[in-house]
Amino acid sequence: MWRRYSAFDDLASSTMSETETAYMRIFMTLTRRHSDTQTFRRLVSAGEPLASARASAEDARLVTAILADPDFDKYFLGRHKAVEFFGGPEALRASLTQDKVSTLRRIVDTASIVLMHSALDAALTDLCRIAALLRPSDWEPFLERQQVPLASVKSEPYSALLNAKLNAHLDALERDSLLKRSDVLFAICHPPAGYTPLNGYAWDRAELERLDGLRHDLVHGRLDGQALTDVEKNIEFLVKTGLFFWSMLHDTYGVKVDPLWMLRDGTK
Repeated sequence: MWRRYSAFDDLASSTMSETETAYMRIFMTLTRRHSDTQTFRRLVSAGEPLASARASAEDARLVTAILADPDFDKYFLGRHKAVEFFGGPEALRASLTQDKVSTLRRIVDTASIVLMHSALDAALTDLCRIAALLRPSDWEPFLERQQVPLASVKSEPYSALLNAKLNAHLDALERDSLLKRSDVLFAICHPPAGYTPLNGYAWDRAELERLDGLRHDLVHGRLDGQALTDVEKNIEFLVKTGLFFWSMLHDTYGVKVDPLWMLRDGTK
């Protein structure tokens, strides 16, 4: 999606159309990931009755085998008593099937949140790089304490030193937390108090921090076995947060988009 600049090429060598294209791709990626996630969730939900029926048939065969096949004595001291402990064959079958359906739902919810979080993470990284391309001087407060070799000061112009340090700073920022990049974008763009470019959305740093922690816990398996709540609400917050910062960059730098780009190059 984004061409990495090895030393942050001078703006004169990077045409505005390239910047606009990168900016438009951020919007396209965010909205496509959101659309793909919603489609994924709808299709899985539509197919859940068939999946449940198949799981039920598999589990019925398993319970029947436990009761009829002596080989299961290798695993159970009393296989008939084990089945009865769970309430009988039908109750055991229903429990096994319900566990599978619950697992399916949990995996879908986990994948949905992780996918939208990843899209937002990438969008904030790219928005930082675009902001740096548009006005490198805005980043000077973040770089003023960085050391520069004396030989470089003597041999290189200030713009080259700034670009080199800025490139290194952005690389480090990309490895930092999503919250750190959101804080930096606020500092660079300094929007007015109560900035609300999107209807029905209000910036909430604490909520983003919560969802960032949720993604971390999901990826590391800390919530295995737990049903997730407010998944649709969380997905919407993540995509709107990306569009919130995307709009902020437009309002700060006046970067524009070409609606024909989607027809001409948007599918590449």
